[in-house]
Amino acid sequence: MNILDDMKKIIRLDRQNMRGSIDALPDQIRHAWAESRKIKFPARYAQAKKVVVAGMGGSIIGAHLLESVFADEFKVPFVRLGDYRLPAWVGRDTLVILSSYSGTTEEVLAMGKDALARGCMVAGLSAGGTLARMMKARRLLWYHIAPTFNPSNQPRMATGYMVFGLLGLLSRLRFVHLGSRDVEHIVATLQAKHHHLGIKKPVRNNIAKTIAARLVGKYILFVSAEHLIGNGHIAANQINENAKQFAAYFSLPELNHHLLEALRFPRENRRLLTAVCFQSQRYHPRNQRRVNATVRILQQQGIRAIMVPVRGKSKLDEALQTVQLGAYSGYYLAILNRLNPAPITWVDAFKRIMARA
Repeated sequence: MNILDDMKKIIRLDRQNMRGSIDALPDQIRHAWAESRKIKFPARYAQAKKVVVAGMGGSIIGAHLLESVFADEFKVPFVRLGDYRLPAWVGRDTLVILSSYSGTTEEVLAMGKDALARGCMVAGLSAGGTLARMMKARRLLWYHIAPTFNPSNQPRMATGYMVFGLLGLLSRLRFVHLGSRDVEHIVATLQAKHHHLGIKKPVRNNIAKTIAARLVGKYILFVSAEHLIGNGHIAANQINENAKQFAAYFSLPELNHHLLEALRFPRENRRLLTAVCFQSQRYHPRNQRRVNATVRILQQQGIRAIMVPVRGKSKLDEALQTVQLGAYSGYYLAILNRLNPAPITWVDAFKRIMARA
């Protein structure tokens, strides 16, 4: 029996129940949307001239997804930052949203202190830690994530909370427009898709398991455009941490202006590299053509490419379906690698080195 169809072996490997967190994506979305929308901001917050989201790793991927999806809707600059210092243009007219699931991300805490020193409007989202204590002590507005539907308690598996917690705050401030009916449609779609992607669906009828099987032993390159660029980031991050396998992402059309030449060497690229290309009918027609042409050029170079068509009612709908597919695919790849997907041994080792410095 294929290990991906052997529930006992999967459960034996997945000791922190990462699968439970992926299965619960629709519940995370509904929960985060309902709770984050309860926050009432002072009127001046809605008048911010710039919005900055400070975060790292699994706590910033939600912002990247929203940056991609709502690029044509934001009326003010919306910027993701992952560092210790804020740029010089951040000031009193800027809303800085501190995003850290754990609440202990040192870069986010540093940017938070910087934002407060500059007199910025500050909000946040976190499940606890130092960030939560700071927000409470200073009586700042924040969404307290109660991770009811993240049994693994891994930040990277809290995508529903990080995306819709942030989306709820932005919607409340009218920086984006989204209705509860739209959210319920997305939830219903993901619940239906779960039956086709979940563990009980056998390999022969499960696209997530099929994709994972094609990625074993490969360097993975995610390719996407426009509203799905954030999805490339999310999928790569989750494969890096869950499957412990190399994955990176590139966006179109930029990729076409340099990367295609770089794939000639090393020659092992032909054997080891696989591209996963997200295609959407909502892309600009030229970008749709670029996806097809990119796949064609990759194949001419002897590099495998997997085309993943994405269809949905809206850009946000397509992005969340792609999140779900990527999460399951990365999880199944971890199982094929015979790994418990939860531990991040080398990331934790790095943090210990930094803590001693």
